[in-house]
Parts: sequence; structure tokens; C-alpha cells
Amino acid sequence: MSGEKPIRLGIIGCGQATQAHHLPAIRSTGAFRVEAVADIDEERARRTADAFHVQRWFKSYREMLPLVDAVAVATTTPSHADIAVEALEHGLDVLLEKPMAMTLPECGRIADVTARSRRVLLVAHNARWHRLAARVRQIVLSGRLGPIQAVQSLYTHNNPYWRNHWHQRRELGGGVLFNDGVHHFDLWRWLLGAEILEARCFTADSERFEDDACVVAARLSNGALAAATFSFSTRAASEVEIFGTRAALLLDLYRFDGLRLRQAHELPGSPLVRLKDAMRTLRLLPSGLGQAFNGGGFESTYAAMWRHFARCVRRQTEPLCTAADGRAAVAAALMCRGQAGGEAHVS
Repeated sequence: MSGEKPIRLGIIGCGQATQAHHLPAIRSTGAFRVEAVADIDEERARRTADAFHVQRWFKSYREMLPLVDAVAVATTTPSHADIAVEALEHGLDVLLEKPMAMTLPECGRIADVTARSRRVLLVAHNARWHRLAARVRQIVLSGRLGPIQAVQSLYTHNNPYWRNHWHQRRELGGGVLFNDGVHHFDLWRWLLGAEILEARCFTADSERFEDDACVVAARLSNGALAAATFSFSTRAASEVEIFGTRAALLLDLYRFDGLRLRQAHELPGSPLVRLKDAMRTLRLLPSGLGQAFNGGGFESTYAAMWRHFARCVRRQTEPLCTAADGRAAVAAALMCRGQAGGEAHVS
């Protein structure tokens, strides 16, 4: 993208995702010039602008809209729909944090305005941009695993935001099911090319969070069954295992060597399989050391997503994660909760 005019960008919402993930990734692409940041907490907006050498900061995002070509919406989930719609109607391209919105009607409103405005909307399910996820999708769609029987997800971590933070409360878009589970619902759809037809869950609250832990059971349109465990208060893990009749494939998003293909007849503890695993890790180690210190490649997903967004804004490609994709992930979370309106949607 060298030689191209930088895209004038505004960031709406200066929380942890913006400071730890988005702004460092944006800077690494060289495709954007961040003109302004905005946050209802003026002090946080000012601190963020100072830390990332952004000249303008605002309390009201509306003040920045005339200054930019595109915006990132990284606010709390209940505000997503109104802000995204206003930015799109202002003629701006939008990168919208997940979950897309709180309800399916809000998702529909965003999608309708996107289509009407002919602007770009990219939903930030960043796991799609993991270098290993793209390989898993190719392997699954090639048929090498055979017919898919089941999918199993594990997405857990130790969420530090439990003192007066919106992650604590369902009504604000918090809880591990809605805030985090949507990542793996989106991965199920994308990796398998299938829709989530039914989903149910059990959740457990804690002193820190509503929906601190969650287990999910689902049925997909390709006939596969899916299960997931999500938690805010344990060790870090993000894994998807896909079971076919001929082979199974494990994707570990936090390991540089996090792709394991197992033939149906192989036992994981056998000496030959363990030797193959060790040899593979040693072979990948020289090129993977950088990724090992970068969350196994997970942090790189943000820069890859922002490079993709730049190509979308320049009309060089179509969004990889659309409004329809964002809506489907929200629909799955709502189905789990048994909420009206969380119906299956096959596009």
C-alpha cells in the first residue's frame, strides 16, 4: 500500500480493545492516519490520544465524523447500532466491534443502512484472520476430514474487568456467552461453511460476572453437532477441534504450532504420533519464535484484519466478515439464551 494516500480514520471508544489491540495494529499497517479518538470519558480520550500521538480527541464522536473517511466503533455493545448507522449515513466506512449489536432488529437496521449507503461494514471477528484458521478452513472444505460429525470449542481466559465494568452485566452485552462466545460461533460458521440451526446453553454466574461460565450444545446445517465451553475466570485457551469420519483437526489459536491433524486410526499418546508432533514443532520453531512471543499469532490477527479493512475501504476487496455474518453470531447467542428473535437464519 506504499504510495497510497493514508485513510483518515476516527476511533470511537477508547477502552482496552482500542488501546491494547486496535491502535497498535492500525499503526503497524501504515494504511491509516488516525485523525481523532472519541470517548464519553474525556480523560480516557485525552490519555489515549496522548499515548498514541493522535492530535484530536473528543467526548462526542459526532464532532469527528466530518474529519474522517472511516471509523472504528469500539464502544459498549448497546451503543453499536446507533453509532454505526449514524456513521454509515454520514458516508463513512465502518469497522464494527463484535458482538455486532444486542438484538437481531438492530443487526438488521445496520445491514439495511449498509446496503442503502453502499459503504463498507466490516464486523471485527478477528479470529478469521488467524493464519492457521485460514488453513483449517481450506482443509475442511477440501473434504480431507471426511463428513464432519462434530465440533468442539474451548474459549476461556482470566478476564480482569470485574470492578464496575460492563463485561459483568448481561444487559450491557457482558457475560462470557454474548461477549466472547460469538467469536467461536463465527468460527464454526466460517471454518465449516455451515449455519447454526439450533443452540442451547447452561450458564453459571459468579461474584464477579453474570454468565461467568457457559456450556453450549448446537446443531449445524451440515448435520454436525457442536459443543463449547466458555469462561471468564480461568486459564487462557482458544481451541476448535473438528471431527470428521476420516480425520480430526485441532486449531489452537494461541500456539504458533497450533494445528494438529489426526487420522481416525491414530492414538494421540502413541510413541509415533508424539514423535511426529515433536518433529513438527522443531521444524516450525525457527519461523515460529516471533509468533510464540506474540500470543501464538493471535495478536497478529488485528493487524491482518486492519490491512483487510484498508483494502475494503479502497474497494480492492469485499469484506470477509459482513453484516450477515455478524448477525448470525448474535442470533446463535440469542438462541442459546432462548430469547425470542434468536431464530436460525440460513443465508
